Formats: sequence, C-alpha cells, structure tokens
Amino acid sequence: MNAIRGLICPRKLLLRDRFQTLSGEERCSATIAADLWLLHDPGRSRDQDGDKVKGSVHGASVGVHASDAANAWRNIAAVSNQRNTMASLIVGAYHTAGQSPHVRLERWPLKQDAMEAIDDPLELLKITEDAVRGRDQALAAAATQRYGERGGSPRPMFDVLLSFATSQDGALHAEKYYRTVTEEFAKTRPSMRWRHLVGLARVSASEYGTPAPGYREACDLMNVDA
Repeated sequence: MNAIRGLICPRKLLLRDRFQTLSGEERCSATIAADLWLLHDPGRSRDQDGDKVKGSVHGASVGVHASDAANAWRNIAAVSNQRNTMASLIVGAYHTAGQSPHVRLERWPLKQDAMEAIDDPLELLKITEDAVRGRDQALAAAATQRYGERGGSPRPMFDVLLSFATSQDGALHAEKYYRTVTEEFAKTRPSMRWRHLVGLARVSASEYGTPAPGYREACDLMNVDA
C-alpha cells in the first residue's frame, strides 16, 4: 500500500498541486485496499438488527463501508479545489486504513475447489446466480473469481449481480455498492479489477432474502416481472 502512504505523506502532498497528476494506481489504491478488507472480512461475529445475521457482510460492514467511502472521497477529490482535493484524499486514506483491525490477515476462504474443473462461462454465471439465491457467499465469490480467471466478459456478470442490487434491500447499500464496484472495476488495472466483482458477488449472497421496499410495486407499475 505504498500509494496510500504517499497520499498521506506531507512532503509528497506538497508536490502534488492537482489530483490529476496522480497515477491511475494511486487514485485507486484506497478502493483496492477497501476491497481487500471485504475479501478478508470473516463476517459479523453475531446477529445484529434486521437481516444482518452472523457471518453476513452486507450493509455497513467493514469492506462495503470502506469501499463506498473511498470511492466517494476520491470522486469528491476529482472535482474539488487543491485544498479540498488533498483533504479528501487524506480522509479517504485515513478511513480506509482505520478499518484494518476489523479483518483478519488471511483471506476469507472461498469454495475454489468446487470451481476448478468448470470452464464454461455460462455455467459459471448460473452457479453464481444460484449461489446468491442460496446465500452461499463462498460459492458465489468462487464462481465469479473462476469466471474472471477464464476470461469471461464482465458485462454478463454485472447483469447477473445488478438484478440483486436493485431487488434486494442490502441494508441501504445494495445499489450504492453496485455503483462503487462498476466505477472501480473500470478504473482498476486488469490484474486486480476482478477482485471488485468477487466482492460484489459475496455481498449479493449476503444480502439476498430481504427485498428492497417498493421494488415489487415499482415492477407492477412498469409492467415488468419482479
């Protein structure tokens, strides 16, 4: 995370008179780190209010909150004056780094063994969708990771997960986090961008089962299937 250290180093801040001078990797460093928090998050240690049960990671969890916040601060920095740009980057990096005590060093285990022999992208898309509906975070994330490793087009996977981002409540973060992932996937270098979709698949499985308020009524008004 040298890029994050650079963002909060006063000497380097003096050398950056505009946000646009930062490299693409530096701009994305905080959101890449935030996504790692999600992939290393063991989940909630106990049941909380609503559908935030033990093991869940949706809503105001460590990784989702950090990802949405880092994305927001970076976007604020991109349209601010010099003073507020630097302040936004410092706050974004500080907030992201502050979440590290809440995750473990080892990556949260996925069901990768179950995916090793599957190469068909359509089958992997179907497995992802079924795993989300079954609230199987480990399988949904593993299928998405395998899909990316096999060179699958990102758009079909985004479409699968979009249906859950719009239909599920997600403790107020479903659509917001989906938007964060779409932006960060587009900006992150190819070798790291699929981590964002893997995280989104995990969150989608975590949040499934609590429909978004008004979703069915909206579908009825537009004459589309819920």
